[in-house]
Amino acid sequence: MAVIRKLRKKWQVIIRRKDHPQLSKVFISKEAAREWARDTEVNIERGLYANLKAAMGMSLKTLLESYREHITPNKKGAEEESYKIGKLLKHELAKVSIARLTVLKIKNFQKELSSTCKPSTINKYVSLIKMALEYAVNDLDIYLPKNVAAQVKRLTEPEPTGEVITEEEERKLIEASFKSKAYWIRAALIMGIDCGARRSEILRLNIKDIDRINKTAILRNTKNGEDRVIGLTSRALQELLKLPPTPAGKLFVCSHDTFMFYWKQLRKWAGVKKTFHSSRSTFATRAAKSGWHHLDIAAQTGHKDLNVLKKHYVELDGQYLSKKMESNN
Repeated sequence: MAVIRKLRKKWQVIIRRKDHPQLSKVFISKEAAREWARDTEVNIERGLYANLKAAMGMSLKTLLESYREHITPNKKGAEEESYKIGKLLKHELAKVSIARLTVLKIKNFQKELSSTCKPSTINKYVSLIKMALEYAVNDLDIYLPKNVAAQVKRLTEPEPTGEVITEEEERKLIEASFKSKAYWIRAALIMGIDCGARRSEILRLNIKDIDRINKTAILRNTKNGEDRVIGLTSRALQELLKLPPTPAGKLFVCSHDTFMFYWKQLRKWAGVKKTFHSSRSTFATRAAKSGWHHLDIAAQTGHKDLNVLKKHYVELDGQYLSKKMESNN
């Protein structure tokens, strides 16, 4: 039975039932209090009432911290996702309770980040919020009427340009690497340019995975979920063998944050604005110009979809194609 009573200058509704937790809510008008009491009692009777108390008491920050602790470690990109969650936790949006999250608040969050972040980065943040809310409903059994992050339209991402590191830029980066405290940065760069390996694959390399005789390396637990054997150039092999392995055999000892700090520092010293991921594009493009078959390039880079390989990485400019035509004639 609902009790409506005057509470200072407002009206409080209290609903007590033996088969249901006590509910209470305060309203400005008595009529609004009566309407809520009537609707709530009907919904309780029909088994349709959803208690938002748990959602009201949990902030997005608390939810993201729980998600990072229990879900993120099981993902391949755990380190990068943990880094992004850390960034999200510092934002004002993280203070909002998950029950009070709205589409408008997330859109304002997108708009605020648009001045400093790329659309792809902003989309990843929104996707993280979406997955965290799904975790709240499915794993924590917290009721939410809807996943507001799933209703936010993704920002349009520009088509990948497949940026290539020129030979001059490569020379500048390698020269600058000799003064870096990150003794491994040069080996990582050469592994990307010469062998087309991903940053995450490079950082997981173990000395046991290097075959000096056959000039190959085994990349463990790759993005596609499989181990992959790649070829090594003499230059790449030489740089890898210079690295002092840990007792466990690990060749690269650094976190995502550490790697990005030293890579940005190296770019600044060299006056080069390319991302580290551009090294994969560089490998694929140079391999294509050297006459590699697209299947061979895909085997080296680990691409399952040749269209993705072509779209993202192989950039054959008009000047190269013109020379190719001349040589064929």
